Amino acid sequence: MTQFILRRLGGLLFVMVGVSILTFFLAQVVPVDPAASALGSNAREEQIEAYRQEMGLDKPAVVQYATYISRLLQ
Repeated sequence: MTQFILRRLGGLLFVMVGVSILTFFLAQVVPVDPAASALGSNAREEQIEAYRQEMGLDKPAVVQYATYISRLLQ
């Protein structure tokens, strides 16, 4: 019985990691700039760049994913 529960928990962990990777990278491939859309069409390029840096959107995808996971776990 314990082995069954451990296998199910392992499978659950695998699925949760897979879903988090899938949702994160699907959001990455959307052709919309999240900083520009969050600030609106009247935002200047300096404001958009500052927002990208503030939100960590200028960092590599792996670093962004680690931040995404750490925020999910909080």
